[in-house]
Amino acid sequence: MSSSSSEYDNQVERFGQGFIGDQQVSFIIAGRNDLGAIGSGGVYGICVDRSRNIYVSDPKKHIILKITDRGETMLWAGKAGLASNNGGNTVTASNARFNHPAGLACDNSGNVYIADAGNHQIRKIDPDGNVSLLAGAATPTSGYVDGVNLSARFFSPHDVDVDSSGKVYVADMRNHTIRVIAGGMTDTLAGNGTPGFVAGNGNDARFRLPMSVAANSAGRVYVADTGNYLLKRINNNGFVSIISGSGEGAIVGEGADSRYHMLKFVKVDMSDRLYAIDFDADGYSRLLRIDDNGTSAVVVAFTGLSGFFANGVAVDRADNLYVTESNFTEIVLAIEAGSEEQLPEGFGEGSLSYHGVPGTTANVVVNGVTFVVGNVAGSFVWDIGGSGEHTFTTIGESISRTAGNVAFDITWDGML
Repeated sequence: MSSSSSEYDNQVERFGQGFIGDQQVSFIIAGRNDLGAIGSGGVYGICVDRSRNIYVSDPKKHIILKITDRGETMLWAGKAGLASNNGGNTVTASNARFNHPAGLACDNSGNVYIADAGNHQIRKIDPDGNVSLLAGAATPTSGYVDGVNLSARFFSPHDVDVDSSGKVYVADMRNHTIRVIAGGMTDTLAGNGTPGFVAGNGNDARFRLPMSVAANSAGRVYVADTGNYLLKRINNNGFVSIISGSGEGAIVGEGADSRYHMLKFVKVDMSDRLYAIDFDADGYSRLLRIDDNGTSAVVVAFTGLSGFFANGVAVDRADNLYVTESNFTEIVLAIEAGSEEQLPEGFGEGSLSYHGVPGTTANVVVNGVTFVVGNVAGSFVWDIGGSGEHTFTTIGESISRTAGNVAFDITWDGML
């Protein structure tokens, strides 16, 4: 495929293995005309709610987009091209105004939190589409102040995350701190407003331009300490430690042996696995997974398209990974080869292969489980039980199966 921007600008795309050499394995779920029609200029932050609706920020156009679980793309909040604010007032989504919105977070109640970086505010959109000011000055004002939410001050907050208890964590980038919002109060979790490198307890720790924050189910908070090329962890007791990295570079390895070039967004999945966006030695974006001991591994390498600039990463409740890309304005679904997808209980052992005529479908029953099988342009689609929730597109002809799981030992061409 060509890498020309005229062909790929303003696309929302899902892909399986990512890029294998110079081959892009992907398919489009919303084309550039869809995003262009609603004024998108470049997608950035991303989160996915419980219903698999996707929300993305567009800092260039100061808007929030929504892609429903049915693939409908819409401008959800803000006005394209207008950077402004709402003076602390609660407004409808269509009347909301943002200024370079960056990171997003979805909670379990259907709320979406926004790091409204240019307004130095943390905003909230409820399930009814009402946009309110969660923390920060009603009249956008930068600063570094803890306290009652509307008296708190931030300086270009870049990312947010929310844990299961409703605590909101903020990567307060230009204050070089990690903040936490809970019970109507904003406090500093780690750092003290002074840039630096060191680990330590709470306010004794130092960060340099932290760009992202992610909380796991055990109460640990992970930080992309971007300016220091480090991944850090804040434990439940407030102690900040370095778990991976020791300087600039592009090395995948164990703990301090790893090197990072430009850590962007980080996120944890339902199994508390940590993911991060960085770049390899040739300047290509890549999606990494880092275990709790700090060992990093490449999940998807975005090689083959020069200028593909990955930004945000999000995970849905099925642990599917989504990545935003700002240069071509794409949203992609990233699945690594060899992954496993849970099958219905009682499936038992067996294997299934199907050879069909392109454009036809058939039902195949294996051990009591019905697979709706389609063959479109040489790609096989397997829909377990006809639910649509376990539909896989492959470029192979067979899939091996073991008890309770389906293991893909072929290259993926996509997943719906």
